[in-house]
Amino acid sequence: MIRDGVIRPVDQDSNPTAYADQGCYLPNYVSKNGKMYIVTNTNQEIPIAIKGINWFGMETENAIPFGLWTNDQNGTTLFELASFLSRNQFNSVRLPLTVSSILNNTAPNRGMVHEYANAALDLTNYTSAIGTLVQGLGHHGISVLLDLHNLSPSDRGASWFSNSVTEADTLRAVETLAATFCHDKYWNILGLDLKNEPTEVVYAPHYYSPSVYPQAYLVQGGKREGDILTGYREWDDATLEQIVADSSEDMFGYLRSTQDGALVLGEFGGLFTQDTHVNKTNQRVTQNVIKMVASQPGYAGGYVWSLNPESGYEFSASGTKGYFMEGLLTLDWVHVNTPLLQALEGMNRLNNLTPFPCLKM
Repeated sequence: MIRDGVIRPVDQDSNPTAYADQGCYLPNYVSKNGKMYIVTNTNQEIPIAIKGINWFGMETENAIPFGLWTNDQNGTTLFELASFLSRNQFNSVRLPLTVSSILNNTAPNRGMVHEYANAALDLTNYTSAIGTLVQGLGHHGISVLLDLHNLSPSDRGASWFSNSVTEADTLRAVETLAATFCHDKYWNILGLDLKNEPTEVVYAPHYYSPSVYPQAYLVQGGKREGDILTGYREWDDATLEQIVADSSEDMFGYLRSTQDGALVLGEFGGLFTQDTHVNKTNQRVTQNVIKMVASQPGYAGGYVWSLNPESGYEFSASGTKGYFMEGLLTLDWVHVNTPLLQALEGMNRLNNLTPFPCLKM
C-alpha cells in the first residue's frame, strides 16, 4: 500500500481479476465559457475542474506506465495508485503515449509488471493495456487524458510528424484511439492531447520551471554562464508571485480572453523537495502556479509532472547543474513525497473539483 497515512479497510478487494462494466455511458466533455463541462444525455451541463497528474512509461519502449512491479522492496499496483490518487482528490491522469506503439499495437514489457498483483491488467497489446488502465482508474472516479507524447520511443518529435513518422501516421493513430475507445466502456476518457511540447508550433517560448532551465526573469540580476546563472539574488515572495502571474499571462494566460475554452495546464511543476535555492524559488514558482490555476477565472486546473519518481531535472537551483530525480512518489513507489503532496493540496480549492461521475441511463 502507498504509505500516505491512510489505512485501507481490511475487507477491500485490492486486486480484482477483471474490471466489471460499471454501466456508465460516455458523456460529452466540453470546454467553453472558460470552464470544463460534462454534458449528459439530457443536455445537463455539469461543471468539472481538473486536479491531474502525469504518469509516464507508456511512451517508452516498455509500453507500460512505470511502478507496477510491486514486490517486497518497491513498486506498487494500479489499484493502490488509483486509491492513493482518489483519496488525495486527484481526479484525472494524463497518460503519455507514442504514435508508433499505437500503430504497431506494441505489447508491453511484461517484466515491468507484477502480473499476479495486477490481475485485471490486459497486457496482450498496447490498446488492451490502455483500456484496462483506463477502466481501473475509472473505478475510482478518475478520468484519463490520452497524450500523444512521442512519435516513437526514440523520437520525441518537435511537431506531430518527422522524417520517420508522417502526418498520415499520426492521423491514423488518432483514428485508432477513437475507434477503440470512443465507447461507453471507456466513459472516463476525457480527450486527447494532440502533441506534447510541439517546440516548432507554440504560442510563446516555453515556460520552464527553474529546475528544467534557469530563467533570468525568475531571479534578480545575475549573469548567464553556459546553462546556469551566477551572482543572482532571489525575489521576495510578493514580487516572484507577480512575475509568475505576469509572465504566465503574456505566454498563454491571455488566451482566456481571446477564445472561449478553458485553459488546463498539460504539465507543470519541477523539483520541490530537492530545491537548493536558499529561498526555495523552485518551490515558490510551483506554489504560485498552483494558486493561479486554482483561483483565476478561465483556468480549469492542470496536470502536475509527475507521479513518477524517475522524472529527471538538471537544475536544483538556478546556479546548480547536475541530475536530480523527483516525483510525487519516492523511488520505491511506496512512500510519498509529502511536501509536494501538501503543496498540491492548493488545487483542492478549484471550483467544481469532484471525482468524475459514472452517469447511467
